[in-house]
Amino acid sequence: MEFAERPLVDVIRVCLDMDAFARDTYLRLGGLCADKRLAAFWRAMSVEEGAHVRFWETVLQLAEDGLLPPLIDDPEQTLSDLRENRAGAEALIPVCEADPSVLNMFLLAYRLEFALLCPAVAAFFHYMKTTTSESPEDRYEEHLLRFGRKLDEVGGATPELALLGEAVLRLWRDNRYLAIQSAHDELTGVLNRRGLFNAIRPLAFLAMRNALTVGAIMIDIDDFKSVNEKHGHLAADRVLADVARSLSGRMRKSDIVGRYGGEEFLIFLPEVDPRALPRICEDLRKRVATATAARIPVTVSLGAASGIFDIHPDQDLMDLVHKADSCLYTAKRSGKNRSSVEDE
Repeated sequence: MEFAERPLVDVIRVCLDMDAFARDTYLRLGGLCADKRLAAFWRAMSVEEGAHVRFWETVLQLAEDGLLPPLIDDPEQTLSDLRENRAGAEALIPVCEADPSVLNMFLLAYRLEFALLCPAVAAFFHYMKTTTSESPEDRYEEHLLRFGRKLDEVGGATPELALLGEAVLRLWRDNRYLAIQSAHDELTGVLNRRGLFNAIRPLAFLAMRNALTVGAIMIDIDDFKSVNEKHGHLAADRVLADVARSLSGRMRKSDIVGRYGGEEFLIFLPEVDPRALPRICEDLRKRVATATAARIPVTVSLGAASGIFDIHPDQDLMDLVHKADSCLYTAKRSGKNRSSVEDE
């Protein structure tokens, strides 16, 4: 395996098994219900869990192919927590089968949902949304809210179940927020440095396998220090956000845009015709100048490079970024507000 560590694959397998267990359990609850409306609800939730299972199958394939970054800081602890949570849900199965009351069924359901509400799962959801758009992230809150609405509908809501539902929902929201914060720059909304390279590295391996020509563009806001000194930090922050929006708005969905640090941004193009790089850079330069003209006008300098990755995509990626950075400083030394492309 080139990229994903074995513990990461193990975590994904446990998540996959857990959602398959939830899918099968909801289907079983449907068979225990005398109330046809409630039985239909459990079958519908089983279908939703089936979609989650397919999501994890996709993630597992990516991990086994070495196309996932190390998204989890402590895979062993995550594995332990997930297995403990599953055991807690399994212990409720015989209780529910002996007494399939609304209370017992929803206690089991909330226990099943809680079993996967850990930061690692939110990290997987958000990473897949960022890179492929194939993710339950945006739909998962609605999935959780459906339990509470059904409880109200069948008249089974109790203060304890309501509190449990609120706690599960709050836990999901907190985990999702942390996943977003760990990958995105709060000020500009684009990927931060960690999220940027987590998104780029799998694409680098894919580019190597398919012999694709990739590109990197480094962008630096000209004389940004003077913007801070003249207009203040809040105004400078707005300029950073305006520039980030301008850059993101020009690029394709497949391109990766992030804040490299300070007033520098990096764009990775997973497939590009090198002859197009000068035009892309000029489009970006003009776009930023137009977007910021009305408030605090700024310009940017850009450096770009392209290449085909060989047998060491991690090192090749850093070499490509270094080349783009060298071109950026060529543009700076040449007078700023311009672009420089390697071998232009």
